Amino acid sequence: MRQLAATGSVQGTEIGSGTWAGTECIGVTDTGQAALAAHDGSQLFLTFAVTSGPPDANGLIYPTGTFTIAGGTGRFEGSTGGGNPNSVANVFTGAASDTLDGTIRLSAR
Repeated sequence: MRQLAATGSVQGTEIGSGTWAGTECIGVTDTGQAALAAHDGSQLFLTFAVTSGPPDANGLIYPTGTFTIAGGTGRFEGSTGGGNPNSVANVFTGAASDTLDGTIRLSAR
């Protein structure tokens, strides 16, 4: 099994503009974790599991699966939730795009 580390930018309703960093174990089912960081330094922690079929002629795969919100820091401390990623990745270039469609329940602090 191979491990992949990646980073990128994030834009979302609750998180606003920020960055993300994560690791993924590549296998039959890819599993991993990610931290999304908001501009104020608050972080949202995710775990995920996705599977995908073979790439198409252009090298594109469309992973499907689930993600779970596993807490956070700052304004995301105690957060829960989850949903489904809508993803596309190019196996030739390594470029990927993910949209997370789900629910976040912020802790009443």
